[in-house]
Amino acid sequence: MIGHGSRSNAQRKLPPEGGVSELDPGKEKASLPHARGNVTLTRNYETMRNLNLGGACPRRPITHAIARAMLHPTAPVDVALGDCDLGVFAVNGTYAECIQVLSGVAIDKRRPWLAATFADEVSTQLRGLLLMRPFHGQLHVCLVEPCLTRVGKPMLLVSADRMQAFELDAAGRLVERAVPSAGKLKKGIDRAWADLTRRMLAVTTEAGEFRFGSWIAVVPVPEARPR
Repeated sequence: MIGHGSRSNAQRKLPPEGGVSELDPGKEKASLPHARGNVTLTRNYETMRNLNLGGACPRRPITHAIARAMLHPTAPVDVALGDCDLGVFAVNGTYAECIQVLSGVAIDKRRPWLAATFADEVSTQLRGLLLMRPFHGQLHVCLVEPCLTRVGKPMLLVSADRMQAFELDAAGRLVERAVPSAGKLKKGIDRAWADLTRRMLAVTTEAGEFRFGSWIAVVPVPEARPR
């Protein structure tokens, strides 16, 4: 698990909050009884995208780029993030494993988390962006895509079912907002991914290394509990 904002490169083991079974992608809502708290995932739309940075690993660059594109869209790519409610991580594994790792933290800290999920340690194929939001003591989880309605504007997150949209306000808090019109969505999503790719390349050296500090957490995920 790779996150933005920390300057430590040390590997840390974090205690899991419990087991989670893999989700059924055909269900509109899937209950996760072994996750921390009451967790619901809306329909599991796949939003796979290959983040090819010329051979460089996209995990650290994407965690660095997303929140800055949402909060400081016209600032230099190395701008300090400052106060930001949204935590961004890259995670290797299933959606269920990702929720298992972060559900307890999200509920306890009352802070939203965005996880860029990859199948394994070497893949550049992004399975999807998983947004986890604490809401009245529960955790709402949905797949989202970035959307940029106009160059230079703050980037949005739009749910994969196109029913919700989110932005960072001036104080860095994640808030819900109106979903852009259908006519703007497709171009806005394509524009956002092009902008994120530009930002990710800007923080990657010619040798394929991430330019800034970050940290890695090695999180053991226990096997699913027997039924």
